Amino acid sequence: MIIFQDEAHIRDYQAIGATWYLQGRQKHVLTTGKHASATLFGAVAPATGQIVITEADHATAETFQAFLETLRATFPEKTIHLILDNAKIHHAKVLQPYLAAHPELDLRFLPRR
Repeated sequence: MIIFQDEAHIRDYQAIGATWYLQGRQKHVLTTGKHASATLFGAVAPATGQIVITEADHATAETFQAFLETLRATFPEKTIHLILDNAKIHHAKVLQPYLAAHPELDLRFLPRR
């Protein structure tokens, strides 16, 4: 089964990376000061249209591994060819024993830029 995966980070605060403003009139953005966030891991199987989503507090190798567990439970007894980007959490050393123990997970990384 071919599955495409990515994650998204949702934050409840504004971060200005760049903006235009008149000299001496820089914009001020009010924030709540809480800086709460959530990470969503998502995947889609194009052949069936099935979508799998999990939520985590942060994107770490451990939360990615938990997402892989969800994929395995969703598609039992199938080899999962997972197409994903080269985020550090996808290559973490802590994942290697888990991946070695589950050969049904075939991670295929997109080319680097």
